[in-house]
This record gives sequence, C-alpha cells and structure tokens, in this order.
Amino acid sequence: MKCPVAMQTTLPGRGARRNPSCNPKQLYALQFGRGYNRGALWGASSMSDTFEAQLKRTLGSIVERLQSNLTEHVTSAVEELNTAATTDRTSAIAEATAATEKDITARLEAAFAARVDQLKLDARAEGFHAGTTEAQAAAQSRLEDHLARSRAELDSVQKIVEQTSLEAESAKARILDLQQERDNHARALVDASAQAATQVQAARAEAFVESEVRFQTLLDSLRSIDGATSLTHTLDALVNAARPQADRLALFLLRGDSLWSWSQTGFDALHDFGAPTEFALAHAGILADAVRSGAPQSVTGGDGRRPAFAGAGVHGSTFIAVPLLMNGEAIGVLCGEQSASSEAGVRLTFVYDVLARHAARVLESLTALRLANVSAHSAAATPHH
Repeated sequence: MKCPVAMQTTLPGRGARRNPSCNPKQLYALQFGRGYNRGALWGASSMSDTFEAQLKRTLGSIVERLQSNLTEHVTSAVEELNTAATTDRTSAIAEATAATEKDITARLEAAFAARVDQLKLDARAEGFHAGTTEAQAAAQSRLEDHLARSRAELDSVQKIVEQTSLEAESAKARILDLQQERDNHARALVDASAQAATQVQAARAEAFVESEVRFQTLLDSLRSIDGATSLTHTLDALVNAARPQADRLALFLLRGDSLWSWSQTGFDALHDFGAPTEFALAHAGILADAVRSGAPQSVTGGDGRRPAFAGAGVHGSTFIAVPLLMNGEAIGVLCGEQSASSEAGVRLTFVYDVLARHAARVLESLTALRLANVSAHSAAATPHH
C-alpha cells in the first residue's frame, strides 16, 4: 500500500531520508489534515446536520483509513528505518571496526617492530655485554696464565742466573787455577827448555865426540886396511874394521856359484854348514841380490830375503849385504846386522860400503903389484941374447 503523504525521517548520525512513495502535499495533508477538515467544516456551518453527519462519517472513515495507513506506513517506515539503520550501523561498525582494526594493527605492528628493534638492541647490548664479559674473562685468564708463565720463567731465569753465577765463580776459580798451572807450566817449560837445550848441547857434543870417535875409528880402519901387505891381511883388516860397527858380521868370498865363509862373528848357524862353510848363491837371499846388482842391499825384521844362516831376525833389526867389487866384478860380500834402529842400519850400510870399497881398491893395488912383481921376476929369469 502506497503512502498518500510524504514523510521525512532522520536517522541518528545519518542524512535525511525521503520516502519515494509520498509527495510533499500528501505529507502536509497527513500532518495537518484534521485542522484543515475542521476549517472546511467551520466554513459550512450553514449546511444541514445530515450533510455534516455524513461528512463526519466520511471524514471519520477517511481519518481512520489515513490513520491506519499512516500507522502501517509509519510502522513500515520505522521497520525500514530500523533495518536501514541496522544495516548502516553494521556497515559503519564494520567499517569502523576495519578502520580501527587497521589502525590498531598498524599501531601493533609499529609497536611490535619497535619492540623487536628494542629487543634486538637489548639482545645486542646483552650480547655485547656478555661478549665483553667473556672477553674480559678470557683476557683476564690469559693475563693470569701469562703472569704465571712469566713468574715461572722469571724463577727459572733467576735460578739460571744463580747457577750461572755459581758456575762463573767456579769458572773464575778454575781460571785462576789454570793461570797458576799455566804459570807453573810455563816455568816448567822454561826450565825444561833450558834443560833440553843443555841436553841437546850435551847430546850434540856427545854425538860430535861419538862421530869423531867413529870417524877416527873409520879412519884408523882405513889406515889399517891401507897397511895390509897381502890379500889375506887385507881381508882380515876389513873384518877387523867392520866388527865394531855391527852386532853381527860375516865376510863371504865368491867361488863360482857358491859363497865361502871367510870370517864371521855372531852368526852361529854358519858352523852347521860344515867345513869349509860354503852354500849355493841361489839360496843366499839378499847376498845374491848384492852380487847381481853390485849395490848394497838391506832388509828389516823377518823379511823373506834374509839368508838362512841369519835366522828369523827380530823386530826393528836391519840386515845388510855390501858387495866387494874388483874391477866392477863381485869377489865377495860383507854382511852385517844392527838391532838398534833403522837409522843405525843406514849408518851401518854407509860405513860398510866405505870399508868394502876401500878394501877392494887395496886388493886391486896388491893384485896389480903382485902381477907386476911376477912379470919382473919372469923378465929377470929370462936370459938376454
């Protein structure tokens, strides 16, 4: 049912809302109908009561109908307004709730972000504090360890210094002792040097005297050989001159491929060869070497070239063999052995070589003289024509 009047309602918090089914005139009549009807009735007072009663009934019916319609429309409008208000309120509440929720969410997010930042800052501060505390504790621990090691090293160094000081004192005392020993040794060396010089001088003097004696003996031996008047005397003079120079000696004469003992001293094994003492040159050792080479030969110790009659020999001994040469041909061998030293063996070789050479010259002279005498006697016995 359409409303014949216009109604304008205002919702709380909302703009004016117009009912599209009612125009302004209908609304005015609805609001002021009774007063208007009364004026019309007042203007028709001269009409009859019937008409007035009929009009009243008509108006009453109209009024009732209008009131019923108005009541329905008002009720419907109120319901619509309530529904619209409820819908608008719900929408507004939803919008307000959304806006509030959005604002609260933004605020909560901002507060949460600020809290997170603060928590991060607090965590960093706590971490920095914890790290600082831990670093300080570690640094303190390292410092204590370093101090402990430093103290231990210092104690060790102090002990080393004390030990070094003791060793230095001991070394100083030892140096003083060594200096004293050095001085004593130097004095002893000086004394020993002086004594050695004296001994050297004495040894030189003694050696000189001994050399003089030896040379004098050698000279006397040469003179005795020079004084020999026969071959036999010359050989005996050679043996006598060679005997003082060696511990043992022997003179052998060469007969073909054999050696015949002329004289010996100290070689007792020569008596085992029988009389006359003769043995093959091939078994004579260095005697055969001396005959073949025409030069002095020598062996030391137990050399295999020692002749059988000389025995095994002793350590350090020197056995020599010097050929006796006439006109470059060996006629005999002068042997000797010296047990003192190799130097003595060298000296013995030199002396025996001199004696053998000189005896050979004398033998050559005596032989030449004998040949000359024989030639002279032969010439004198031959008759002259």
